[in-house]
Amino acid sequence: MKYTIIGFPRIGEKRELKKNTELYWKQEITKDEYINRVNSQLKKQLEIESSYNLYVLFRI
Repeated sequence: MKYTIIGFPRIGEKRELKKNTELYWKQEITKDEYINRVNSQLKKQLEIESSYNLYVLFRI
């Protein structure tokens, strides 16, 4: 049997996604740096989900 958490937060433990998005909007980081930071955060969240044997239904 597979389990998932549909509403699993992907913003980050310390709201990293929000903070990085705001930095990008203010042009304090480049687009490439923003993409790298977001991908890193999503990877961390996926690792957390996987450590609990959760099945990821979809990824934005």
